[in-house]
Order: sequence, then C-alpha cells, then structure tokens
Amino acid sequence: MFQAVRFDIPPFVNQSVVPKIVCNKAIGYRHMCRFHAKTLYEQPILDGLQYVWRLDDDSFITKPVGYDVFRLMRDRRIQYGYKEVRDDRADCVLGSDASTILSK
Repeated sequence: MFQAVRFDIPPFVNQSVVPKIVCNKAIGYRHMCRFHAKTLYEQPILDGLQYVWRLDDDSFITKPVGYDVFRLMRDRRIQYGYKEVRDDRADCVLGSDASTILSK
C-alpha cells in the first residue's frame, strides 16, 4: 500500500523567514528530515499499526536477518532502533563550534 506525501512549508511558517542554509542542504532535504522526525507518524496509512520499519532509498540489508525484529523490540520494550547515526558538518549545525564537533 502506498500513500502520497507532499513536502510543503507548513502554512503556519512565514516562508519569507525560512533561512537559507549554507551547507548545501536544500529545502527538499530539510522537508524530508522534518517528515521523518515528526510527520511520518501522523500519516493515516499508519493508523492501527504497531510497528514501522523505515529504510532510506540508499539502505541495504546485506544478509538475511535471522530473527523477528519486531518481536525483539516488543520483548525488550524498545520504541526506536537505528543502525547508524552520522554527524552533520559543523557549518550545518546552528550555533555549533566546529572545533568541538570535529574533536569528538
């Protein structure tokens, strides 16, 4: 089953004050981030589901998963799981100090 999603600046946001980001993060990328962080879970297609597994278009499952991922999460009371987290470039993070981020 599929559901169309539109990435628009929400009506409550004044479009003239949306900042221009200096690190090549286009408005489409920012819409995608907002969608996956918040509005994904408000989509009607998810009503009644207990679990959601999101894979990006550049995700790979390179070998068979030998267990029921959803059962594991249920049994361990895990609400959110992830494989990898990448840091954004220092110039992409408002108020960041590049020397602090790069030294981690």
